Amino acid sequence: KSQNGSTWTPSQFEDLKFIMNKCEFVPGPGALKLYNPEIGVGNKERPILKPNPIIFNSQEVKIQLAGNTSSSSTNEFPIGSRLIQVGAGASAEGNVVAHLGPLATATYQAGSGIGLTPASGNLTYSGIGLTSITGDGTGATANIAINSGTVNSVSVASGGSGYKTGDVLGASVGESGRNIRFTVGAVSNVNSVILNRVQGNFDTSRTLKFMNNTGISTNLNNGVPQSVTNTGSDKDGLHIHVSHRNHGMHAVNNKVTISGVIGISTVTSITEKYAHNATSAIKVSGISFLGDFEGLPVSATNPGYVQIGNEVIEYTAAASNELTGITRGVDNTTAETHEV
Repeated sequence: KSQNGSTWTPSQFEDLKFIMNKCEFVPGPGALKLYNPEIGVGNKERPILKPNPIIFNSQEVKIQLAGNTSSSSTNEFPIGSRLIQVGAGASAEGNVVAHLGPLATATYQAGSGIGLTPASGNLTYSGIGLTSITGDGTGATANIAINSGTVNSVSVASGGSGYKTGDVLGASVGESGRNIRFTVGAVSNVNSVILNRVQGNFDTSRTLKFMNNTGISTNLNNGVPQSVTNTGSDKDGLHIHVSHRNHGMHAVNNKVTISGVIGISTVTSITEKYAHNATSAIKVSGISFLGDFEGLPVSATNPGYVQIGNEVIEYTAAASNELTGITRGVDNTTAETHEV
């Protein structure tokens, strides 16, 4: 026995007994069966979401311009300003979150890069292609000067297109140099912009306008979009993010029903019975939040939608506590009679 963890004392009048169990495995194939109970509604899977669990993803688009807009003119539409497109009964608008264009300057991220040669002395690698680690810029090349195994300086040889300030770029030089990182400092011209909180649909037939600090809209130089694309599959304005802890649903064939969701301040009441076959005006107690849909005024080209009971109804105008331009049974819902 050891009473203090270091000095051992023999115990002459005690024995130790061990019981050992041995498994004998039978050769040949076997089968492992796992049984999981079928999960139903309320089956202890924490079906109630926490407060404010749903975030609606903003629609975000990248607009490729037909030509370059000089970098000085971006002072007229800085980050955070509003670009609009109007005409032919339709409109679109969005916030500028990035100016994209040819790479003008890049800054070396100190400490990045391994295997850089020469280990002593100086060597400049010319026309090295830069890879976008973040962002979508392409085509830029740089001259990278190595001094005793580290990057001494970098200069842009060709600007490419589609870069924005803050993007991270990578490069490899020589036979062993790799993992060099640069940060985009500035772009020389603007040939693309990224807009978020987009309302409406931008197209390639109308000129973009920007709102200056006096509220006057002005045509953007070379402002007819060449292309308009969403920046991601979930940035089309039709996706939501749901915070649901421990849901355990990770397979592509898993399905979940989200029900009982309402807005905090987007509920009103019907003040007059509405028949199942009616298409006349729906009278409600208030329309303060019903005049806009997805940030744009409700109209024939931008209808609004309300849910009454289990029925979704489309309308094209809201005035004097009435919804008009009614279409029933939207989204495969069944037209019903709705009481006051």
